[in-house]
Amino acid sequence: MKFAIAGASLGRFAEPQPAIQLARAAEAHGFESLWTADRVAIATEDSTSSPYSDSQQRAADMVAYPDSLVWIAHVAAATTSLRFGTGVLLAPLYDPVLLARAATSVDRLSDGRFQLGVGLGWSRASYETLGVPWTERGARLDDCIGAMRALWSGELASYDGRFTRFERIRSNPRPIQPGGVPIVVGGHSRTAAARAGRVGDGYYIGGHDFDALPDLVDIMRSSARDAGRDPDAIEVTYTGDWEPDTARRYADAGIHRMALPPPRVELRELDGFLARYHEETIAPLDRA
Repeated sequence: MKFAIAGASLGRFAEPQPAIQLARAAEAHGFESLWTADRVAIATEDSTSSPYSDSQQRAADMVAYPDSLVWIAHVAAATTSLRFGTGVLLAPLYDPVLLARAATSVDRLSDGRFQLGVGLGWSRASYETLGVPWTERGARLDDCIGAMRALWSGELASYDGRFTRFERIRSNPRPIQPGGVPIVVGGHSRTAAARAGRVGDGYYIGGHDFDALPDLVDIMRSSARDAGRDPDAIEVTYTGDWEPDTARRYADAGIHRMALPPPRVELRELDGFLARYHEETIAPLDRA
């Protein structure tokens, strides 16, 4: 099982030096990747749309959310083997042609160490702020994925979707990774699981409802088979916590990658904290 840190770009790690400190420490102590979180606009939320309590929402509103792709390009330059992903970027809020170019740029600047995680998010207000209809979010995500894959598939690309259309255009630079930047579909709904199976290179599941995991994975795998795809090729990432027993339980469940929250220790203690976790949790699982 691979180990990652999720929300790695948030709060204090939005700043340049703490970001590099986290990335280098993670790389040195056996972590496979860092994943960012995306929030395009801060707005007063309808309480029915937020998955958080009022106090949690107020705290989240004050956290710094840097642009995920800019942040990844910054920390990728300070590392050599660590991989990066967006967990997840709200793709329906972006123009697919511009997003494809930005993702390709990060892919090249990181020497092929990037995965583009995409999803819908829960904030209706963010969609309204940017003039994107909330009711079209799923269709726009499908359209965005299709358009980006078309742009990465050859020198001259054409695409005729519901929201995006182009004819024989060239998008440079080209991705380093064969087939284009891997696209990971995020979400903890049945619809997200089905979309991951249908079009995703990976499935990123947030939340901690471990009992719901088998059903979501079954939906993903069934959707992949219905689309003529190999479900075993779709990597499952699930968010967890720093308890050693959680890692063992996830490994036994066949999860490919566990994404841990940002370490809540002083920066001067960060390297030692990650070193101990590697010694006590990652290394024993690697030897098992």
